Amino acid sequence: MVKTKLAEGKTKIIWQGKRANEVLIQSKEDITAGDGERRHILINKGIFATETTCNVFRLLRAYLPTHFIQRAGFRTFRACKCNMIPIEFVARRITTSSYLERHSYHKEGMRLESLALEMFFKDNALRDPLMIWIAGKNKFELYDAHKPISKDSYVKEIGSEVNNLPVYSEVIGGLLCQTATVFAALESAWWKQNIVLVDLKIEFGYLVGGDNIVLADVVDNDSWRIWMLEDGSYKMMDKEVYRQNYIWVADATKKFVKNSV
Repeated sequence: MVKTKLAEGKTKIIWQGKRANEVLIQSKEDITAGDGERRHILINKGIFATETTCNVFRLLRAYLPTHFIQRAGFRTFRACKCNMIPIEFVARRITTSSYLERHSYHKEGMRLESLALEMFFKDNALRDPLMIWIAGKNKFELYDAHKPISKDSYVKEIGSEVNNLPVYSEVIGGLLCQTATVFAALESAWWKQNIVLVDLKIEFGYLVGGDNIVLADVVDNDSWRIWMLEDGSYKMMDKEVYRQNYIWVADATKKFVKNSV
């Protein structure tokens, strides 16, 4: 049977499933960094990424609706077909990376007692700018994600329909709350293994044929930063230290499901 490819990104391929409203999501062997400017091939990375994503979704389906159905192979899982909202929702507990470029008054590694929630418009040409919802205008203002928010970093405005999908005030509020819920669930799951969840990026989509929004895409080792505290300093366990930690993370996330039973 010939499979129909629906889309392909930097780290995954979306295939049409056997049912009209389902897809198969395949993780690739690629690892990227620097907004995709650096790319490497890691043998079997797709297996570990799929293992991680499936473990995470099994945990999270107790907290909110998701598109996840079940694992379908070493590198694939079945999911409900969605019209994806082109926004990355980000939650941060520890200050690092581009957050410091926007908030230079913070120091590296500061713990935020109140979770920082941000949105970024998925647009490679604009380098995924920061989105600020302006309720009075019913619009988003976009800013360079690598500079403090100011008139100098302003990019442009976009309306409350993003790629013909309604993303108005109530939707934004609900998705930010769900982002906080996802972060809290994973933060707790990682903390049980003495791991600090530093930050997390996730995406949502409208289920095809309806107006229900669910957590979608993948949630794997490219979706977060996690740090282990050893001898008074942090040890990174995310993609920044490459292949050995994809294996470690995939194995560690198996405990998410065991601990949730």
